[in-house]
Amino acid sequence: IMQRIVFIDTADQYPHLEEWVKANGGEMADVKIIAFTPEIQAVLVDKGIPHDSTVSYFGRIGHEKALARSSEVLALLREYIEIADNFGNSMSYKHYILFNLRFFLHYIFFMLEVIHQTIRLHQPEEVLIPVSPSAGDGASNYATYPSQLSNITEAYCKHIGMTVKKIPIPGAVADI
Repeated sequence: IMQRIVFIDTADQYPHLEEWVKANGGEMADVKIIAFTPEIQAVLVDKGIPHDSTVSYFGRIGHEKALARSSEVLALLREYIEIADNFGNSMSYKHYILFNLRFFLHYIFFMLEVIHQTIRLHQPEEVLIPVSPSAGDGASNYATYPSQLSNITEAYCKHIGMTVKKIPIPGAVADI
């Protein structure tokens, strides 16, 4: 059983994570790193840093659950989206919104499933959460840095009563 788990999705998070763990009397050997993106996986492999990808935590059942949940949410929203332009066009707007929303929902459900399965399997004492100064400011979208991974991790951990420790990450993206 790992004492701590951390979910990271950008290369600039690792050096700050390592620095924080050591400054707080810990060892990186006691931290299970889950790398969410190919970018961070490649960096960690190049540096010889042990980590897991998300593949072990998001399999066929995770895909099925995400599809089912997104279908439920979209079915509820479908009846409330009513946008029309001056020419009376409305269906194209509705389809555009639902199409893009589906991707966003799948990404959120993917993150939640990976977080859930990782915590369930490894039963950590606490979860470390890298937080950049701009995380949670509402300015980012789901495909850009900062991602919503730290926000979703924190919300999930709060929901299940898991102890979290926030690790400050400066706003500039650094090469490790």
